[in-house]
Amino acid sequence: MILYHGSNTVIDRIDLEKCRPYKDFGKGFYLTDLRHQAERMGATFKGTYILTSNIAIFFPYGGSDQYAEKVMKDRNARYLFEGISADVVRYLVERAGMELTEAISTFHNSETFSKLEDFSTGLYIESPAYVYDLLQSELKNGRLVP
Repeated sequence: MILYHGSNTVIDRIDLEKCRPYKDFGKGFYLTDLRHQAERMGATFKGTYILTSNIAIFFPYGGSDQYAEKVMKDRNARYLFEGISADVVRYLVERAGMELTEAISTFHNSETFSKLEDFSTGLYIESPAYVYDLLQSELKNGRLVP
């Protein structure tokens, strides 16, 4: 598996102390398997980019690149799913005035939650606000309206 990191400086080794703290998923060294995405991210800094592609990833349990890719995607999907779920429940409490237990029950018993939990739908890559809007539509209409 080849992973890329776009930057405007040469990176000889990963140093998490140099990483910015308020990124999408917190402080970390971000990689992608999409070369064009890394190029675009590197180009956002001073209009130039340096592509780092000689990053070796060790998977201690063995397996093929396809297996490793599936494990990474599943873990990322699970992470995003959990974050969106927490945010939607928080929105129900803050915006809809529900008690926490009611908000959890409402979301977890919804068709929206079922779609979010089914990673084949791709809903887990949408924003929490988008998923909340879907839930609101479902609650208003009595069913999920595409």
